[in-house]
Amino acid sequence: GLIKQAQEELWSVVNEVSKAKKNGIPSNVSIGLYSYGNSGTTANGFIQQLVKFTGDVDTISKVLFALKTSGSSEYCGQVISKAQEDLFWSPVEGVYKVIFIAGNEEFTQGPVNYLNACETAVAKKIIINTIHCGTEMAGRSGWWANAAKLGKGEYFWIDANKVEAFIPSPYDSIIDIYNQNLNK
Repeated sequence: GLIKQAQEELWSVVNEVSKAKKNGIPSNVSIGLYSYGNSGTTANGFIQQLVKFTGDVDTISKVLFALKTSGSSEYCGQVISKAQEDLFWSPVEGVYKVIFIAGNEEFTQGPVNYLNACETAVAKKIIINTIHCGTEMAGRSGWWANAAKLGKGEYFWIDANKVEAFIPSPYDSIIDIYNQNLNK
């Protein structure tokens, strides 16, 4: 359930970011996507780049919602550092650069100290927003809120016990068909 909630939260972020405008003109938005904390990807700290920076939100959607996880250690500092190293971040002054990182383990795991990773990001004018998949207090005690504060970003959490009400519609089956065709 947590991966589904995280996917939906990240997709809502993608939708909001893709609507960004500057002086009334739509912004050029590029999004990259990493998987981390997946025991199926044991090399490189359980980290895998899934999509390089792209403006193709259909690709992001397809990859994001196909994402599965089997759980393992979450090396937050390492994935933040890896995203900074692997992706081409615009050097242009005034470009909004941000990392959204979601997970449910302690933020302190792994060989790369998250404090250093956040400090490096801030020096490069990259904001770190964190999304803890669990209770607010567990995220705070697991250093997610602290990482967001250090990264000049925001701390969010997803209540793992929250059940979204499903209200059936007579159009659900046709919407699913159109959605599957669109994703193809």
